[in-house]
Amino acid sequence: MAAGFVGFDITWRKDVFSGAPQAGSATSFGTLGINFRARKAANEEEWVAAMAALSCEIPIGAARLEAKRIAGSVPPPPENHDRIAESNRTGELPEGDATELEAGANRCAVG
Repeated sequence: MAAGFVGFDITWRKDVFSGAPQAGSATSFGTLGINFRARKAANEEEWVAAMAALSCEIPIGAARLEAKRIAGSVPPPPENHDRIAESNRTGELPEGDATELEAGANRCAVG
């Protein structure tokens, strides 16, 4: 129902990554190729009714386990983290060669 769409329906799904030469991690996460259909809500009342019908409950225990799993996989920040964060906060480049801040592993994503 993102962006005001209602009537979302997956019309086709297939495992398109298994066995592919560059499958990467897509198969590990169960990524599927899909086709879907949806339409814009005809009016605000239809949109409000569709939103009210949503149920997004996640058992608290499962949410806690997932949070612990994610937090446990986060590596320590890179050596230049504090300098980069300060530069982002102030908008000022640090003294010296700013490209040295980019040296080292790129650990922006949680895996």
